[in-house]
Amino acid sequence: RPMVSNQDIIEGDPGTVFGSHLLRSEWEMAAFLDEKKIDYGVFSDKDMEDDPILLDSDVIIFNTHSEYWSNKMIHRYKQYLNAGGKVIFASGNNVFRKVRLDGKAMSVISQNIKETHIADLVGTKLVGDGNAAPYKVMDKTHWIFDGLSVKNGQKFGIKNLNQVDGMSGQGASGWEVDSLSKYSDGFKCLAKGLNPKNGADMVIKENLPGWVFNASSITFVGSLNVDEVISKIMINLISQAISQ
Repeated sequence: RPMVSNQDIIEGDPGTVFGSHLLRSEWEMAAFLDEKKIDYGVFSDKDMEDDPILLDSDVIIFNTHSEYWSNKMIHRYKQYLNAGGKVIFASGNNVFRKVRLDGKAMSVISQNIKETHIADLVGTKLVGDGNAAPYKVMDKTHWIFDGLSVKNGQKFGIKNLNQVDGMSGQGASGWEVDSLSKYSDGFKCLAKGLNPKNGADMVIKENLPGWVFNASSITFVGSLNVDEVISKIMINLISQAISQ
């Protein structure tokens, strides 16, 4: 998890070129949490359905590519939020296809979860892929930017290690990106991807018992270890979740 090839060799450095962008992002998140000495666990989709310890988490991070969700996963997600849980989607193409988990198998039962069913849960919907670009700051006053001297319109997430074969451009808003829709009730846009056509909307919803942050981009984690702003955003999110 995720599936990798024999060419996907880890040599102990976030700068190592991996064959799989999914493996790279899993490694980069773990490396970041280890370096910052943040205690964490790793859970599978099946754990999301069945493991009660998940609901005791200070914060749940959905990493890189969280596309395939079952009805049970959605139910548990709602249960966690309603109990005051905090969620970080460091991911793109979130909650898009509905699946059924049977033992070790995953079956797609719907190619497109209705936007009206999930927009108020994750904030954004899939709008594009194939290119990458930095973000620009939309609300410099928000606490995710605490400790950073950023200005509205400032670019960040410029350098990115998660280059996908066939992707044009470089940046933390890339490959598969999501944006706000008319159903994204209560979500505020904090930053916007500068992609030529469709950029990722970095959003947050705080009028819940807990809160939901969504980077809305698959390449977001590729900047985690090489971009000061994205690194600090992640630290601020985790610190805020743990402190409450």
